[in-house]
Amino acid sequence: MGNLTERLIQTAQTLERLGLSTVGPAKGSCSVRDDESGFVYLTPSGKPFSELTPSMLVKVDLEGNRFSEGKPSVDFIFHRAIYKARSDIKCIIHLHSPYATAFAVCRREIPVHMQAIANTVGYPIPIADFALPGTEKLGENIVRAMAGKINAALMANHGIVACGATPEEALHVADTVETGAQVSFIATLMGSPIALTQEEVDGARGFYASAFLGGDKK
Repeated sequence: MGNLTERLIQTAQTLERLGLSTVGPAKGSCSVRDDESGFVYLTPSGKPFSELTPSMLVKVDLEGNRFSEGKPSVDFIFHRAIYKARSDIKCIIHLHSPYATAFAVCRREIPVHMQAIANTVGYPIPIADFALPGTEKLGENIVRAMAGKINAALMANHGIVACGATPEEALHVADTVETGAQVSFIATLMGSPIALTQEEVDGARGFYASAFLGGDKK
């Protein structure tokens, strides 16, 4: 388990170094699910990512029972909803990266203007309806927005959720979504960006999976 929690901390700290996470209580949250034990390890409330150690992570089960010291982030309610709905997801990142959050504030999905979004997500980044933090409704809205195999969503007027089978994959999704949002914003200022068709998206995603991941993504 040590390796998994260390990788989660490295992921959280990389988010901070890349400027994708703000510093302080509103920085966001990260979690990882251990398949063997069923426990979830979550970043604590109020602690900067740069100061995290494995012992600071909060150990909880999917019913919300706590098995360690520390206060779990209020975000655990929607982390739990995602884990319960999606067995393929093992790591969840929530953050307020500026360009993606700007789309969330405008309640506009991020189009697939950039091939990296096609490769990594395979769909426009959808909007989860607004709900207050710490409510079951927020989790329900995110799960609904990510229905199927979508591994990212914008939270209306709040931020983003990026998910993966590993901490490294979730980090890659988070970084790609923010870059895609930035490129879409700049391209819109320049003119009229052209979104890839779903056929083009599927082809790009399939090629990426075959060439770089050694598998099939649909």
